[in-house]
Amino acid sequence: MYSSKILLIVSSLFLSGCVSLAPEYKRPDLGVPNSLAQDQNSSVESFDVKLSIPSWKDFIVDTQLQQVIQLALEKNNDLFLTALEVEEARVRFGIAESEQYPQIMSSMSGDYSKGLNNGSTLGKKYSAGVDISYELDFFGRIKNLTQADKAKFLASKEMNRATQIITMKTVAEAYLDVIYNQQLLIISEETKKNYLNSQSIVMQKVIAGNANISDLEQAKGQVQAIDITIEKVKSEILRNKNLVDFLTNDYTDKLNSQTLNYVLITVPENIPSEILLERPDVMAAEQNILSENANIGVARAAFFPSISFNTGIENSNDSLSGLFDSSNGIWNFIPKITLPIFTGGKNTKNLELANIRKNKAIVNYEKSIQVAFREVKDALILKSSMKKQLISQIDYVNTLNNILAQKQVSYHYGGLSYLNVLEAQRDLFTGKQNLLLLEIEQQKNEINLFSALGGGLIK
Repeated sequence: MYSSKILLIVSSLFLSGCVSLAPEYKRPDLGVPNSLAQDQNSSVESFDVKLSIPSWKDFIVDTQLQQVIQLALEKNNDLFLTALEVEEARVRFGIAESEQYPQIMSSMSGDYSKGLNNGSTLGKKYSAGVDISYELDFFGRIKNLTQADKAKFLASKEMNRATQIITMKTVAEAYLDVIYNQQLLIISEETKKNYLNSQSIVMQKVIAGNANISDLEQAKGQVQAIDITIEKVKSEILRNKNLVDFLTNDYTDKLNSQTLNYVLITVPENIPSEILLERPDVMAAEQNILSENANIGVARAAFFPSISFNTGIENSNDSLSGLFDSSNGIWNFIPKITLPIFTGGKNTKNLELANIRKNKAIVNYEKSIQVAFREVKDALILKSSMKKQLISQIDYVNTLNNILAQKQVSYHYGGLSYLNVLEAQRDLFTGKQNLLLLEIEQQKNEINLFSALGGGLIK
């Protein structure tokens, strides 16, 4: 009989509906131009970011860099922390979700007493019971609390993805710095060989009486200067490798390659700005709005009555064998209604605070889209510019090679001073260095564009 009553009450609790007092959510406007193209009057092409942006393993085809990034994704401490934050948010969401269901508790106790003088048994009593407590969520307080924690959980997942993208980008840039300095070391050492060869030629001309000591000293000074450059570059290589070790949390020797294989991202000229909504940081910002929106519902529900029930069955008996005899049972049912009458304005202030926090979340969301728009736009501008710069720089280095060859011939026949040769050699070294820097910066810009478009982690 009692069990049927319990089932009836529990069933009615589950069948009870609730009204959410949270505002209806409407996604804020983008707040940026509809297209990322240079010409805002051009039509926006249909663009599927999931199809057009490759995964990071397809984008970064360099095997060694893939391995280094994979190490970072597995061992980087920042990623460990964000993963734990995701788990923490998941557990909080689970706790909040459990409040939507009846809380069922069971208990059992025994009371056994003896006299102090003769040790005779004075009495025995055993009791057992089941208690059920539940809050009828008529105004959606618990539901909105659950929705708020769910949104925070989803936001933490997106921030974990955003941290992965930042980690991949940082590791790739550090790796490129290693490659740059290794290539610069090769150029510097080749330049030193040329300087030493020039020094030998000047020495021969001095011995032959066709050059003065000043030319020889200038040639020696040039070799000494390139030695300083070589030592600086070597130290930079070690520092760059140390950064990669730190980011991967792995201190084994893993950087042997001196070149980088990579692919460029092919994107339509007119990319719609809506793709920015797929970025993890933007998605996290939107989940924060949803969380604060639900909290408004919680604050509004505080103005209305809270209705809860406590019900249970308790049996007691002098013997264990008769403990579960239904004839000894007691059923209780205790409803409770809590109505706010005077709170000193606390509920009003809580609602005001919830609205302010939602407005802050909206501003942060709009800002995250603006930052994303700028990052993609900047990368696209540089993508076009660097291609032209590289073509011009290659032509310039070829011209500097020709100028040096001509000045060396003129110096050999006495038409120019050695100072002209020195200037041409320095210009060529600087030109090669700038060409290498442009190549690396172009690759870094591709990584920036790749990251700005979602970093190959689009779901």
